[in-house]
Amino acid sequence: MEKFQFRRGCPVGNLLQEAPLLPETFPQRLMAIPAAWESRVARCLREAQAAGAIASDASPQALARVLDRLGRRGDARRAGPVCRTA
Repeated sequence: MEKFQFRRGCPVGNLLQEAPLLPETFPQRLMAIPAAWESRVARCLREAQAAGAIASDASPQALARVLDRLGRRGDARRAGPVCRTA
């Protein structure tokens, strides 16, 4: 991604956009990838709560979901069309 200045987005997200064209089981497998990422982030957030590094009154799973959505939105912005003027 660095080679292309982070303009091509997430490969998983890009493939998910092509889901209707893919074999039937492929999108299900792709959806498991962001779900696994979200689960790992939630686990890290639970550990941070246990260590007292972050507030313990928030749901780690909900926070992980928000972080995932924000990350994807950022990927979409960076991967979007680039207008160049002469």
